Amino acid sequence: MSKKMYLTFIVLIVLIVASITAFCLLYSNQEKSSTVTVGVKVGDVFTYQLVGFANSHVDFDVPENFVDINNTKYYQLEITKVEAPIVSYAVTWEFNNGTKSNYDGMINLEDGCFYAGGNAGVYEYYGIYAANLANGSLPRSGAPKDEFNPAISETQIVSYPDGDREIHFLHIEYEEYDITDQTFTRWGITHDYVSFDKQTGIMVNFKSIKIYNSPEIILEVEYALVSSNVLKVS
Repeated sequence: MSKKMYLTFIVLIVLIVASITAFCLLYSNQEKSSTVTVGVKVGDVFTYQLVGFANSHVDFDVPENFVDINNTKYYQLEITKVEAPIVSYAVTWEFNNGTKSNYDGMINLEDGCFYAGGNAGVYEYYGIYAANLANGSLPRSGAPKDEFNPAISETQIVSYPDGDREIHFLHIEYEEYDITDQTFTRWGITHDYVSFDKQTGIMVNFKSIKIYNSPEIILEVEYALVSSNVLKVS
């Protein structure tokens, strides 16, 4: 697959997801009440380190948006508005060369619908969940259980500098198809491994492994929380 076709594959998927999630959020704003507990507040800041890996036994062009991952100095999220179940945030993505990408986003903690505007790229941030969820429960209580909303599989006690925290774990698995391919033979499988803090609902680690069949490549992205004014990480 050429670089142009490969990027088309990714961009089309992003546009479809953005359209669906924007519609979901507009609909969600019509809700009068919410049953979820929001664990973040305006002014909370979370800074992540990003790293990416690309593997293949064939020659291929790495997508430009993926290259940006390893040129990241930091990826920072600030909570700007909380109107349960909607949480709004602003992202500052600074690169090693000093340039920055800024965009605003929002997420519905009940159903998981999210919107990331501007230059969000392929890997939009959706790592905010309701607070005080129980092990085995659905992370998005207002959505059905499916491949995008599996039950919390495990909860562990993790030690941080300011004390022990309960951390939830999720494994999300789904398939993506290249909608420009009329033969429906070009596809990818994504495995997302998410861990998030029970008290705040904020993501502390994220690993996304995308396995594509044409060309046969594996793209892996990791987010790791490295600092916050809410949770002392180191």
